[in-house]
Amino acid sequence: MSSDWIKARAQQIKNKDSQERSDKDWNLYAEREIKSKAPALWKRTVDLTLTFAREFNASFPEKERRMDTIQDVPRGVLLHRSYYPAVRIRAEYFEDRQVLAVSIVRTKDQSSNPSEETSEHYPILQSDGVILWDGSTDHESLARSFVEPFFADL
Repeated sequence: MSSDWIKARAQQIKNKDSQERSDKDWNLYAEREIKSKAPALWKRTVDLTLTFAREFNASFPEKERRMDTIQDVPRGVLLHRSYYPAVRIRAEYFEDRQVLAVSIVRTKDQSSNPSEETSEHYPILQSDGVILWDGSTDHESLARSFVEPFFADL
């Protein structure tokens, strides 16, 4: 009757409140899961990146095509080639901020100054419990993205 609209509106508000509580619970759960699992995921990504970099170097006998530096640094990985086309990639995971910071410095051509691209990636907990870095489908694709720029202009 005339009060049905009140009941319907009240139910909408209750549903909204319930959804907000559910979202808040999920966000708290996701934050705990990420804090506990992201460092191990990052370590696997670093290990895979180092493996890919070593395989890259093994594929090229010419030292000017190879990476000069393949290094596990305290919070991540550093890859560098000083010969043209010069590339330097540093990727570090900062646990306190839960952010993966990536810096790519490269020389586009022999007469230009190096250009730098920086990006930040955040770990995201998927509904199936898998943690991904935003913009990647898995840790292997992320590791590959760190080695891929070394193939450019070879």
